This record gives sequence, structure tokens and C-alpha cells, in this order.
Amino acid sequence: MSENQTLEDKKATLIRKFNETRSLILASARLFTDENVGETFVGTWGILDILAHIRGWDLTNLESAKDILLGKVPDFYAEHDRDWASYNAKLVAQHKQPDLEMMIEAVNESWAAIVEYLGQLSPEDLFGDHGVRRKSDKVTINRLIEADTKDVLEHLDQIRQFLK
Repeated sequence: MSENQTLEDKKATLIRKFNETRSLILASARLFTDENVGETFVGTWGILDILAHIRGWDLTNLESAKDILLGKVPDFYAEHDRDWASYNAKLVAQHKQPDLEMMIEAVNESWAAIVEYLGQLSPEDLFGDHGVRRKSDKVTINRLIEADTKDVLEHLDQIRQFLK
């Protein structure tokens, strides 16, 4: 981000990138057929698992943003292990739906909820340091959203590779 960008511009860019990745991954998910929807292609995960994972992180980040504004370390940090494997497995188990349309609808719902919340925040709330630390890392709302967007882009690439 350029130095002459205002915080309001940075907020708009953060939300735009988040929205673009969600749109792209859901468009790719819609390309799955009844024949390949059950196939695994990311470890033990298929498309339903990836979408459940995304929904889970939407809801996690929504709660985490509220925690950060209260100066509280988000609860999910207590469950950290290598690549968040245990937490991701828990999210998939909690949020996986039996079919693709239901899963896409569930992601649309969680996506709308977090974007609505982020839109209501001031740029200062979104990018500000609220005194939350995990080890020596500063925990901010924008960093959670940036990490999520990066993760979803990786999953988008995996989906595109599988569909080739």
C-alpha cells in the first residue's frame, strides 16, 4: 500500500481484496460436478471441506475482531498447532454441509456477516493497535483479514489445479 493512501482507502482495499477472493473461490466451487464434488485433493479435503474451513474462519475472524476491539487475545490462538491442523479439523467438522449448494450458501452467509461487520468499523478500529499481543506479535483486525485472504487465495489455486 502506498504511503499517500488514507486509512479509509486502505480499508476499502482490504475489503475489496477479501471480497474478490471470496467471489473467485465460490465461482470455482460452482464448477464442481456431482461426480467430482466428493473427491479429495488437498490432503484429506475436498471442496466441501475447504468451504467449511472458509466458513469457520469467517466466523472465527468475526468473533476475533470483536475480541481485539475489547483488548482481548482471540480465543482461537489457544488452539494453535502446526498449520492450525486441529483447529481447522474442528471447523470443518462443525461447518461442513452435506451438499455443495448448502455449503456455498453457508459461506455466502458467513462472508456477508463478516463484510457487514468490517464495513461498520472505523479504519482506526480495523488497522489500529488495540494492545493485543500473542507472544511478540501485534494482533490487529486487518492482519487477521489479510492472513485469511492469503489462505483463501492458496485454496483457490488448489481448486483451480484440481479442476484443470
